[in-house]
Amino acid sequence: WMKKKELNAKQFVDLLVKVSEGNFMYLCHVLPEIECGRYLHGTVDELPHGLRSYYRCHWDQMQREDREPFSRVYEPVACFLAAAESPVEFAELVELTKLDRRDVQRVLRAWRAFLPEERRGNCRFYRLYHTAFRDFLAEEVDPGLSKHRSLIIDDALARIKRARDEDRPRTTQHVSR
Repeated sequence: WMKKKELNAKQFVDLLVKVSEGNFMYLCHVLPEIECGRYLHGTVDELPHGLRSYYRCHWDQMQREDREPFSRVYEPVACFLAAAESPVEFAELVELTKLDRRDVQRVLRAWRAFLPEERRGNCRFYRLYHTAFRDFLAEEVDPGLSKHRSLIIDDALARIKRARDEDRPRTTQHVSR
């Protein structure tokens, strides 16, 4: 990549310092992509400037690859995790998104770098890796994450209602003749 862009090591480092805006997460995502051959065409200006720009480019690329599944599957998983702000158990994520388990697993595999897994006993929990990704989603995808936060609240209220209904004693009414 450096040879194709006619950069020496110092110029490459200086470029990365500038475009990363000093954020190590940028380097964690962009360096492997450079190594795999992404950003080969065009000039060095094709590199995203800052982590937010990287997220925007990645998001746009994923949308272009397969728009319908992206908006139906990928976007809800990422936005629910962003709205939750704490790790979400896999089964709960499936319930919140109303998606097939395999679809949720596909998103989690595809975005492993952004949605790390934590194991607690036999349960798997997922969260957003970096708050900058949450900020991107809250500002550019679902403003304030209000849509997804409302759906989480609605789901919690429905669970409370179901639990209350299940605990209510059942009475049998007898009709006298």
